[in-house]
Amino acid sequence: MLDKYFGFTEINTEFAVIDSLLEHSRIDEEELLLIGNMIKAIIKKESNDVDSIHLKIAKIRSDSNRVFEYTEEQIIQANFDYQKQYDFLRIYQRIESISTDILKLSNNILVLSNIGGTLPDELHDYAVDIVKLLISSHELFKQALSKYEKEKSDIIKIIHKIVECDKAINEQVTRSIEQLYMIANQDKLSLGTFKAIENVFISLESIGNKIQESSTSLEWLLIS
Repeated sequence: MLDKYFGFTEINTEFAVIDSLLEHSRIDEEELLLIGNMIKAIIKKESNDVDSIHLKIAKIRSDSNRVFEYTEEQIIQANFDYQKQYDFLRIYQRIESISTDILKLSNNILVLSNIGGTLPDELHDYAVDIVKLLISSHELFKQALSKYEKEKSDIIKIIHKIVECDKAINEQVTRSIEQLYMIANQDKLSLGTFKAIENVFISLESIGNKIQESSTSLEWLLIS
């Protein structure tokens, strides 16, 4: 699946770094789209689809690790000043944390499916909406990276949009958790299912936060 991402330029200029980060973000974008399908599968109680989508995400993550395993080393060895090296490494590490959290979310959805759980009807719209917001926020981040070379003046505006998107994600997660607790107080959920659903929404929120942190790291690069 990742063959199309192999062979990008060796990292020796700041634009080569940005190109590599963009490739990483395009891979993460594929994973987020799969997460959307995974959420729909758990809503429909299609456990086989949940399993197969999880395997796809895990495979992409494994291949991505192989593709980008030397990125940090190349940034360190590139002829950048100390501050620029630090800023690029921070962005790369935060993008990596997005990938890590996507796999963690996939694991949490798989656990929910494996214990025979699903999302209550009251949480369907929240889950679908949050994933849409995550995809929109990540697309904005990808746009910001793509504008680094020639349109730096547009990046700050995009970052502000990402911050607002993250606020919307956090608000939706708060409402979701509140609804979840109300359902649990009515003894409509077993403890295991309750905890598994809670972990899913916490992971959704974490991905949004990591996207925002990655975008603000790009902001630091602009002023360094």
